[in-house]
Amino acid sequence: MTLRPAVATIGLLLGLAWPAAAQQVTKIDSGDTIVVDGVGKVRLIGIRSVDQSPLGVGPNQQPPARQDPPGPTSLPPTAIGGAVKLKPSRPSKDFLTTLLLGQTVKLQRDPLIGEKGTLAYVFLENGTLVNAEMLRRGAARGDFSREFAHELEFKRIEAEAHDAGTGLWAIAPK
Repeated sequence: MTLRPAVATIGLLLGLAWPAAAQQVTKIDSGDTIVVDGVGKVRLIGIRSVDQSPLGVGPNQQPPARQDPPGPTSLPPTAIGGAVKLKPSRPSKDFLTTLLLGQTVKLQRDPLIGEKGTLAYVFLENGTLVNAEMLRRGAARGDFSREFAHELEFKRIEAEAHDAGTGLWAIAPK
C-alpha cells in the first residue's frame, strides 16, 4: 500500500487553496495559463495546451527548379522556409477564454506538488474542475510529466475523450 493516495486525499480535504476567497479571471495568457486577479499567472495542473504557434518554420513545400549551370541571377535554394499563420489553431486558449474570462474561480494547490510555482486546480463557482473539463472536451492533452493527486482520473478522462473522438481527438474529414 502506498501513501500517495492517502496524502492526496488529506491534502484535498484540507483544501490547500490560495487565496481562500474566489478570484476573477482577468486574462487568458495561453491554452494552459490564466491570469487571476490578486494572484497573477496560474498554470493549470495536468494540462498541456494543443495550441499552434502563429509562426511556423520548416522545410520548403516545393524545392526550386534546378538550373544547370546556375544563371547569374538565380538564388541559392532555401534550406528552411517559414510562414505566418493569420489564424492559428488555438482550441485550448479559445476554450479557456469562453469558459473562464471574467468568471470567478477558486484555486487549489495539489498536495503532491505543494507550493512549487503557480500550478493549481481551477474550479468554477458551480464546482466544475476546469482542468478535467478541458480533457473531457478534448480541448487539451494531459501533462503527466510530474505526479499529482488527480493524475489517474485525468488519464481516464483523456482516454475516454480519445475513444469518443471528442475535440482534438475527432477524426479529420477526408
